[in-house]
Amino acid sequence: MAIVSDRHCLEFRLWGMADIGLSVASKVAEYLVLPAIRHLGYMFRFASNIEDLRQETEKLIVSQGRLQNDVNEAVRQTEEIEEDVQDWLMEANKVLQDVRILETEIDENRRCFNWCPNLHWRYQLSKKVAKKKLIVVKLRETSIFQRVGHRSMLPVIEFLPSKDFMPSKSSEKAFNQIMESLKDDDVSMIGLYGMAGVGKTTLVKEVAKKVKAMKLFDQVVIAVVSQTPSIRNIQGRIGDLLDLQFGRETEEGRAAQLWHRLQEPKKILVILDDVWKELNLADIGIPFGDNHKGCKVLLTTRLQHVCSRMGSQKKIRLDVLPDDEAWTLFKHNACLNDVSCYGELDDVAQEVARECKGLPLAIVTIAKALREKDLDEWIVANQQLKSSQLVENQDFWEDIYGCLKFSYDYLKGTKIKPCFLLCSHFPEDYEIGLEVLTRYAIGKGIFDGVGFIEDARRETRVLLTNLQHAGLLLDTGYADTVKMHDVVRDFAHWIASEGENGLMIKAGLGLKQWPHSKSLQCCTTISLFGNDIGHLPKDLDCPKLETLLLSGNYLGELPGSSFKGMKSLKVLTLSVGITSFEGLQFLTNLRNLSLVESKLGDISPLGKLKALEILDFGGCYLKRVPDELGDLNGLRLLDLSYSSGSWTIPPNLIRRLSKLEELYIGDFSFSEWAIQGTGEEATTASISELASLSRLTALTMKANSICIPKDFVFPKLQRYKIAINQCFNYRYPSSRSLKITEYPLTAFKELFCNIEYLDLDTIGGPRHLVPSLDPRGLNNLTFLRLRLFRGLECLIHTEEQQVPTIALVNLVELFMEEMMSFEKLCNGLHPSGFLHKLEKFTAEGCAAMVSTVPVVKGLKEATVVNCPKLLAVFQLDNVLHNEQENHAFLLSNLISLKLDRLPNLMCIWEGPIDRVSLQSLKSVTIGSCSKLPSLFSSVLAQGLLQLETLEIHDCPILKYVIEETADTGSYPLRLPKLTTLKISSCDSLEYVFPITMVPDLPRLKEINITNCTRLKRIFILGKEIDGKDIFLPQLRSLVLKNLRSLSTFSPPNCVIMQSPLEMLEVAECPLLELFTFQNMRAQIKTLRLSEVGNNCPPGNGVSFQGRHRATGMEYLTVGNCAQLFQLEEGFLVSGLEKLHLTNMQELRVIWKGPKQIAILQNLSHLEIVGCKRLRHLFTPMCSPNFLQLKELTLKGCDGLEQIIVKDQSSVSSSNGHPQQIRFPNVTKIWIKNCNKLKCVFPLSGARSLLKLEELRVEGSSELKHVFGLEYETSTVTEEDMVLPNLKRLELLQLPSLDRFSPLGYHFMFPSWSVAAVVKDCPAMTMCFTVNVSNLMEARTQKLSLQDGKEKGQLSKTQGKHCLNFEDVKLNNCGVEEVFQLKGLPLPLPLPTTSQELKCYCSIPYKDRYEFYDNVCLKYLTTLELSNCKRLKHIFQPTLARNLPHLKYLRIWECDELEQIVAKDDSNERDHQISSSKAHVPPTCFCSLHEIKIRNCNKLKSLFHVSVTVPRLEKIMVDGSSGFEHVFFEEKEDEVQEEKTKVLPMLWMCDLIRLPRLNTFCPKGYDFVIPYLSCLNVKDCPKLPMTFSIDSDHSVHARAEGFTANCVMKEDEAKGTATMEQVDTGNDVDWKRWRQSDRNKLALYEQES
Repeated sequence: MAIVSDRHCLEFRLWGMADIGLSVASKVAEYLVLPAIRHLGYMFRFASNIEDLRQETEKLIVSQGRLQNDVNEAVRQTEEIEEDVQDWLMEANKVLQDVRILETEIDENRRCFNWCPNLHWRYQLSKKVAKKKLIVVKLRETSIFQRVGHRSMLPVIEFLPSKDFMPSKSSEKAFNQIMESLKDDDVSMIGLYGMAGVGKTTLVKEVAKKVKAMKLFDQVVIAVVSQTPSIRNIQGRIGDLLDLQFGRETEEGRAAQLWHRLQEPKKILVILDDVWKELNLADIGIPFGDNHKGCKVLLTTRLQHVCSRMGSQKKIRLDVLPDDEAWTLFKHNACLNDVSCYGELDDVAQEVARECKGLPLAIVTIAKALREKDLDEWIVANQQLKSSQLVENQDFWEDIYGCLKFSYDYLKGTKIKPCFLLCSHFPEDYEIGLEVLTRYAIGKGIFDGVGFIEDARRETRVLLTNLQHAGLLLDTGYADTVKMHDVVRDFAHWIASEGENGLMIKAGLGLKQWPHSKSLQCCTTISLFGNDIGHLPKDLDCPKLETLLLSGNYLGELPGSSFKGMKSLKVLTLSVGITSFEGLQFLTNLRNLSLVESKLGDISPLGKLKALEILDFGGCYLKRVPDELGDLNGLRLLDLSYSSGSWTIPPNLIRRLSKLEELYIGDFSFSEWAIQGTGEEATTASISELASLSRLTALTMKANSICIPKDFVFPKLQRYKIAINQCFNYRYPSSRSLKITEYPLTAFKELFCNIEYLDLDTIGGPRHLVPSLDPRGLNNLTFLRLRLFRGLECLIHTEEQQVPTIALVNLVELFMEEMMSFEKLCNGLHPSGFLHKLEKFTAEGCAAMVSTVPVVKGLKEATVVNCPKLLAVFQLDNVLHNEQENHAFLLSNLISLKLDRLPNLMCIWEGPIDRVSLQSLKSVTIGSCSKLPSLFSSVLAQGLLQLETLEIHDCPILKYVIEETADTGSYPLRLPKLTTLKISSCDSLEYVFPITMVPDLPRLKEINITNCTRLKRIFILGKEIDGKDIFLPQLRSLVLKNLRSLSTFSPPNCVIMQSPLEMLEVAECPLLELFTFQNMRAQIKTLRLSEVGNNCPPGNGVSFQGRHRATGMEYLTVGNCAQLFQLEEGFLVSGLEKLHLTNMQELRVIWKGPKQIAILQNLSHLEIVGCKRLRHLFTPMCSPNFLQLKELTLKGCDGLEQIIVKDQSSVSSSNGHPQQIRFPNVTKIWIKNCNKLKCVFPLSGARSLLKLEELRVEGSSELKHVFGLEYETSTVTEEDMVLPNLKRLELLQLPSLDRFSPLGYHFMFPSWSVAAVVKDCPAMTMCFTVNVSNLMEARTQKLSLQDGKEKGQLSKTQGKHCLNFEDVKLNNCGVEEVFQLKGLPLPLPLPTTSQELKCYCSIPYKDRYEFYDNVCLKYLTTLELSNCKRLKHIFQPTLARNLPHLKYLRIWECDELEQIVAKDDSNERDHQISSSKAHVPPTCFCSLHEIKIRNCNKLKSLFHVSVTVPRLEKIMVDGSSGFEHVFFEEKEDEVQEEKTKVLPMLWMCDLIRLPRLNTFCPKGYDFVIPYLSCLNVKDCPKLPMTFSIDSDHSVHARAEGFTANCVMKEDEAKGTATMEQVDTGNDVDWKRWRQSDRNKLALYEQES
């Protein structure tokens, strides 16, 4: 045993030593071996490392390209690119540049590595490659971005203050904790919790307002989560606030979009209100925590554990109010004060307040319920509140429900509680409409004792108002709608469940199927409103069910068995798409059926529902209205509003509904009523059926007037909207409204007594409305529009009998248009209250109106247009005599005043103005008032504190805007809110504001004054403030135009300070003295100056009136001065986009300051006209990059020598190369009458004109080159310059222009189409050149004959070489060639041996001359040449064969022109080889329509006879003395056989004043012209030519001798024809359509 033990011990020791050895060895390998292997790997893996780097680099380039494509697409969508994306692209470019440098280094040393390996260099380079590969891999792995760009931020939401918010200690404590947490970078989620109604939502909205004001976050968004959160709704709410348009349909896709959008702001606060359970923020799309450090989430909840489960780092409780603050809030809502609350009432009220437990909701609810109650009710309420039973389990629920139960129990009446419970049947936050609630209540029997539906509706409105006052319902801000707080809604459900009747309310929960419940037999109400249930279960057993709300669930079908167990059902709402209603026949007690927005089939089974009282088809699609509905004898309301489909109402159906009270037929449903008296059987209902409805109280309908029976009178109604020949836009009538066009008013006489809205158009009727329409005075009328009311003279005639003492007392809006006979509002004394509530008044086109605008306190808007007899707008005399008005200021609510086209208006205010106040006036617009001398008195002007806009135009005798009086100086003029001042065409106006009044204009943004010929000054300050500066801190736009008498804009010693001016335009102000802007707070964008101060002495733009410019300031001086801008850092012009200067006589320098400071990167339009002393535009101080310049226009600048002044500092840089001037976005250049200009641009600038589309240079007498060498340090032998987008080139009246550019520079225009016009450039000897030698060297091989395998083959050219001109026009130019081809290859040598001859003949012509054929003017359509005295030919044969689109060729006054197409030597060469029978392929002008030649005396012919012109329509040759042939042939052989050529489209041929013309075509040719219609040969004495016509009416032209010169004469008497001789050389004027010309041409006889 000992031996065994020793052996085991030895083994253990050996194992231990082995472990130690292995550990040491691993460490040695880790620290010594592995690094050595890695470094050796650099040396031996050199090639593989390089290959790995190459592969990873290619992957990086692919990733870069993909990302760049995304960036380009984002830019096209006007998005801003993310900074990290830009950083990545910059880093990728840098890394790829480093890789290229490394590759160059490898290539330079590779040869040494191969032949003389240098291990050190190999090791170093391999190490660099390996490290660079890691960088490339890491960069590529980070190339994926969630998004590359974002849209510009839109204005964020405004959190409106709450009127019920009262700060408390609890809320202040929670508020401060929230603010501290929001500032803590370690806190990303904050939870605010507290019981329902404690004020959490109100508090977080106050937080949002505060952080927005403090700018703690870039954006703040808020969304309500609710008890059943909808991810889609939350996303939509946040997306709306962020102006995010979701492009995805799934919640996941929308979440991804929202995630990206929320990452754009660096700091954003997301408020989630009313959270009930844990919410996954990622599902919504909210980046949180590490995903977005700048995103903080503030949530509110009733449950503290929700904060914990959501991971809130800070949980803040909002406690109830302490007693003192609760008492303050209670008193505020109960309207208690120290006077009303005393003694025992004070004690009881405080006890009640304490019972509310400090809960704001309970305080507000109970306080409002007890408001204005007596002491006994307070005592009873206190006792009931103390003894109420509390809800089980939840501590805070019992407080809330206890308080709410008290309010509920305190509701008085039998109808208000069921109405309250009915409001809880809708989804959370649903806006409950009065109309829907009324109909449900009637169906449930709540209003069984009420006689009419209108009475029930009125009671419902009262009940809802009382519930709002009790704090149980909320106002929505819209008429006739309410909301129920979710706490109150839960309470209502609890109250309903406590009774014997059960209910199931699952509205708006997104249910997909019918919910399972075991208590349906006890349910009286089921509300599944607003879910997504697709079908109903069969055999539902609900014997007690009275209300079933299924609206918003688009049911596919209605199983008949579903309703068998619902025989007690009274109210049913459905949204269906079914074809059968057989299942509803079991509902014998159904009283209200609503099928809103359903697609319906056969609805005739509904006629069996005899108990039905309300039937609603609103918005449904109907195929037909069945006659069976007439069997519903108890139907009280039928709603067919906005029902679509081709349905009609059967005749007599309405008449049978004897109990019908309300009938709604909207605009887009039924209007085709039956037309009576036609003798045909009616197929639709008649309007006369309405007369049989004795209980009818409400009606909406529209009809054509032809459908109204004669003598029909609409019954008296309580609610109606009736449109005759017009339409309404609202579904239910909220008022009593009539819109009538072209129909007598007698049919509506029963409705005028209570009418509220009246619109009458093109009516002939009484002379007055009152008493004619309503003897009681139309006192319910609130809206009245009258248009083309013939014969109406006034609204009310008080001198008539039976005139009411009160009339139109409630009228709010009055519009009168084109009332030609209307004279005044009231004829006689005004009745009491007449128009006292009027707010809007408009009179337009009332030619006879002499009455004025009613002067009433409530008037807000007054508009009077085109009333030529009106003398005064407001007459104040009579109003001030009324004692009732003496206590109030008149017109104190007037906001807008517009007067236009009032030619006889003498004054606006007539009478004493002591009681007039314009304290609310914001907008004044006065126009075309030719007799108006002034607008405001100095007294009235003091009240213009709210005036924002003042616009005056076309008032020729207006002398004062504010009338100046003796005491004007005592009234300081303050216009603190004036933003816009516009005055035009007021020729008598001398100054805008009185001299003695100092205007205060802190918000003035725009001044626009034009065409005021006598205006002398704008701002005039008194002597006491002379020398002080004018502050216009908001001025952004200043326009002064055609002000011939304007001398000063501001006093001489003043400058305009701190104006954020963006637009400045001053034009045609010859007397305007200098004025200066200093310390401008914005970059001016548009500057237009024209004829400013030209009649003033020249000014000094540097100092003025003893004041010196401050150092470091930038100035803009406007006026007759030599300098415009004084710059220091260039800020003033860095935003300049448009600069227009016209006729600035003294201007020599546009900008002056230190060099290289004027950054003009935004300048897009530059126009200089008539600035005769301006020597240059851009100085060395300007940046060389005009990145945004698009249009450059220079006209009449006689002294302009250089556009960009030459300067040593701007010409050369540190390395000796010229500084490049770039114009990458210029599209248009127009230079005219700049006589000292030598060139337009230096060649350095021409290289950047990649987007230039139009170049026009005209009338510059010293211009030698368009592009010159001014900035070039050396010349070149040859250089190609490309203008890739040039489409129009015009060179006009340039007598010194000899070349487009200096020798050695060739400009190419590869645009698809170019129009070129060259006119009056006599020194220009060369126009357009194609140097094909360079192209050939680059794209072709040498043309030669070869033996062996290549014998007889020529190489192919690669593509066409096109001059892309579309229109070319040359006039008065010295060119010898229009298109010159340089560098053409020599023709193939003639064969000298039989072997060469055989080889030559085997080469097809198209191969021998293929290169020539590939040089073309592919897009040339029009060529016009005139007065080109040196031009000898137009086309070389190469180009002539390639003019596929040339349509018009016009040549005038080209004295030296000998040939249109130059002679082709290839024909002679081929002619020497008779055995080959080779001929040059004919030239074809395949699109030529017209050729006109005039006064080209050396031109002998048009075309060779081989030229084809298949589309030629017109030939006109006039006054060319040397012209001999139209078509010619070099050598006319002996004629063997006649050849025929056809001119298939020629219809007009004019040959005039051609003394040497002897043939139309060569001998042996017969030209057939089938459609020739007009032939005019005049003064061509040598033309021995016969034109003849054959039996097919085709005209033939032959040389002399091929047919007899005879004509066919018809003998009409004998019916025979004879031939007579015709003289040669006579004039021919033949028109095919002229009857008299039928026999002028000879009869054609074919040669035998």
